[in-house]
Amino acid sequence: MKLENMHWLNASRIKLYSGVMLGFFLIIAIGFVGFSNLVSSKGYTIVTDFTVFWAVSRLALEGQATGAYFLPNLRLVLESIDPAIIGNYGWFYPPPYFLIILPFGLMPLLPAYLVFMFSSLAGYVMVIHSIFWRREALWCLAGFSGIWLTIRFGQNSFLTASLAGAGLLFLERRRPILSGVFIGLLCIKPHLAGLFPLALVAIGAWRTFITAATAPGVREVVALSELMIG
Repeated sequence: MKLENMHWLNASRIKLYSGVMLGFFLIIAIGFVGFSNLVSSKGYTIVTDFTVFWAVSRLALEGQATGAYFLPNLRLVLESIDPAIIGNYGWFYPPPYFLIILPFGLMPLLPAYLVFMFSSLAGYVMVIHSIFWRREALWCLAGFSGIWLTIRFGQNSFLTASLAGAGLLFLERRRPILSGVFIGLLCIKPHLAGLFPLALVAIGAWRTFITAATAPGVREVVALSELMIG
């Protein structure tokens, strides 16, 4: 008997358990699409994090980027999507994130949502593939609840996980400059980016630390976004 099959959580059981979870989530997804207003004659009407991203990108395209931080302005755009929207949805991201979401405002909401979610998911899978890849890993990803929850709520978790993962991957591969660029781009979510300087200082990764703070790509992202919102 192979050593890997001696443990109770062997490859066969990983695929079995992950397959069961995948089937469970697929049933929920089919029911959700078929029996909710996720896709209706009016289009995508359930509010998610991405609905807010899209509304903010529309404001920015109209030259009202600063208005995204003013709840009544954002509320008007959300109500134009569906007057029945309830809840106080706000925009809590720093200016650099505008540059990422801006192109999506050029598309209708549902196509923009699909492009954002599945392009960022592709980046996430590519990073996982680069770090560790076996057939069992694909099953684990497919049955991972975090994947499905991120898609359902339109979050940017795939994007931030990809940036963080790529930063750590290139750090391990002794490419500190490239690692610093990816970590620096986490400025779109400061509470995540703030964790990395402490870790980089602790391990003495000074080149990555300095690059993350001063890399040309990161500086340009911040400068352009600040210019855009005036």
